[in-house]
Amino acid sequence: MNFARHAHLGHYYVRRFLLAAIPSFFSCFLLAPGICAQTLASNPANADSSVLPWLDVKPGCWEVRAQTVRTIKQSAPQPGESGYIPSADEALQKTLAGMNAEQRARQMSPEQQIQWKKGYEATTAPIRQALKQQAAMMNKGISFGPQASLRCNPSPFADARGSVYNAKDPAKHCSRAVADSNGVRHMHIACNDFSNDYDRPDAEHFKGTTQVWSPANEADATSDHPFAKDTTTFTAKWISDMRPHLPYSPPMTDLDGVRPKGPYAVGWLDPYRLVAEIDGKQVIAERAYLLINFAPGGIEQTYGPALPDIFQNIYMHLAVGATAIHMHLDQKEPWKSWLEAGHSAPNTDSFRNFDPEQFATYSNDWDKVVSRGSPGHGGTAEAQKEDATFAQTPMNILWKAYFSQYKTQAEKDAALQQVKEKYKLKILDPDFFAGTRRD
Repeated sequence: MNFARHAHLGHYYVRRFLLAAIPSFFSCFLLAPGICAQTLASNPANADSSVLPWLDVKPGCWEVRAQTVRTIKQSAPQPGESGYIPSADEALQKTLAGMNAEQRARQMSPEQQIQWKKGYEATTAPIRQALKQQAAMMNKGISFGPQASLRCNPSPFADARGSVYNAKDPAKHCSRAVADSNGVRHMHIACNDFSNDYDRPDAEHFKGTTQVWSPANEADATSDHPFAKDTTTFTAKWISDMRPHLPYSPPMTDLDGVRPKGPYAVGWLDPYRLVAEIDGKQVIAERAYLLINFAPGGIEQTYGPALPDIFQNIYMHLAVGATAIHMHLDQKEPWKSWLEAGHSAPNTDSFRNFDPEQFATYSNDWDKVVSRGSPGHGGTAEAQKEDATFAQTPMNILWKAYFSQYKTQAEKDAALQQVKEKYKLKILDPDFFAGTRRD
């Protein structure tokens, strides 16, 4: 957990929504969604109470849904504290103190003072009202989420089990309780400035509520350093192994019990699922999703509309393009001039670096490559059409370059038939290919 103690809070009116030091557990949810991984080989030796048993949760990919409510309680600023708004009488006296006798006589007669105070109150009243509403809102709490994320880790929730025991500061005064009841493991940790409650119903489910506050004692709060508390609730469910695997039977569902269908839904929830086989290589959902979105927008008209056809044709064109480059056909005329004329030469890197062996099962950081902001999910129709044309240009040129080595039409037809047979698609997961490539 590594919770920050006595996190300094900036001036409420300037940074009222941010804790200056957000504990790492909440950072996992709010800044990097999901449960962060802290791989701990064993229970910490410096625990100041009984050793917390292993969670006994399955390694792999977990869907985590979390929601945080942040409350801030602050007393009204006192004179001398930042944010303090003087009364009209206080402000008037300060103004008069800055004047000499002649200025006061000329500019601040009793009647002028009355008007000055009315103007001051009219100016500050909206500010006071806004600050009052903000304080009420923060006291009630601001909600972040709920937000769902997928986290794949060989040691899931290791931080929940172990990091709280790493505290060497005896001032934390932590108490801990661990109990098993009807197969459910309950864990409670309470310290000066945070508390955690976890439930592990079984090896595939985990949930909890965590709270962190600053300062440790609400009585120590001031206007400049208000009392702030974050309360996060989360629910997690094991989804799949972290290695390529065939679709499970029965099919896996998400936290809501929904069976994902479509490239995005399957790829997001179960990235290591094997969904297709082509050229003797089995392809995981993550790579398949990226492949069918290789050319944003408009690709359905060229290679589709069916998803299996889009997948097969893009893979086939990539593989043939890679072969053409390895044969140095991109350096021969007229293909070289065509690529350069269309400003497509840099795009040939997609083909030059295309490695079928690595492509099929290599997994990137999933959060960075699959989202609604991925290629093809945004932009105008015109922009998508331009992107599609740009991406397809080198594919088409390299495709023609490859078949240019065959002299007669009969030879070209025979070569094309061989290519189609070589890159014939076998579907391993119909759910992945359900819907459109955006689903």
